[in-house]
Amino acid sequence: MRLRDKVTIVTGGGSGIGEAICEKFAHEGAKIVVADISAEGANTVARKVTTIGQNTLPYTVDVTDYDQVAKLVQATTDEFGTIDILVNSAGYGEFIPTEELTLDKWRRMIDVNLNGSYYCCIATAKEMIKRNCGKIINVSSMAGIAGVPGMAHYVASKHGVVGLTRALAIDLAKYHINVNCLCPGTTLTPLNLRIMTPEYMASRAKRVPLGRLAQPEDQANAALFLASPESDYVTGLIMYVDGGMYSLFSGYVST
Repeated sequence: MRLRDKVTIVTGGGSGIGEAICEKFAHEGAKIVVADISAEGANTVARKVTTIGQNTLPYTVDVTDYDQVAKLVQATTDEFGTIDILVNSAGYGEFIPTEELTLDKWRRMIDVNLNGSYYCCIATAKEMIKRNCGKIINVSSMAGIAGVPGMAHYVASKHGVVGLTRALAIDLAKYHINVNCLCPGTTLTPLNLRIMTPEYMASRAKRVPLGRLAQPEDQANAALFLASPESDYVTGLIMYVDGGMYSLFSGYVST
């Protein structure tokens, strides 16, 4: 088991990519704090982790509230004594044409996707610094490196997560804390299935060089590498888990 007894906080752990990461890490021996804004989601996934045979703590948290995030960190150390890994998977997306995008919608997106990631990174890093080690994995998006029509607020927030990852990787390296980032391509999560039409999903799948959209488990497999000892010399990495879409776009740009 590559993560035996590693204490892991997964925000957004109650569904989608976060849920897949919780289950994958549990199979690899990690103790999982399933943190989610949905108490029902957190409890459901925590029960799955328990069934796998690992210790778990379901925790309801709004990552846009730093005080709640600080309490999450405290609850984790109270329960397990330490924090080895943080996965920032909490977030959301929506399509809104720029000309219809309100300030409230803009602020909410930045607050959840970017500020929430920052709050969790900083609160958790304070504990990791005490032990001079740790792994932080931020979940951005292919929208974090490219533009997407009708998603200006989402694109801005996810670009911010990429930049945050690179900056923290430098600042926290002296404490032996690795900070890396996943950029998932279109993934078949409950959120995407709600906001994307079947026709849109089918058209996206046709464009992917590997011929399909991602499953949450594809993202969990990549996260496992970034959490494991195999990535101890990897920090500041922006990992594209997209079936080859980035290479396709890069080819178009270079020509």
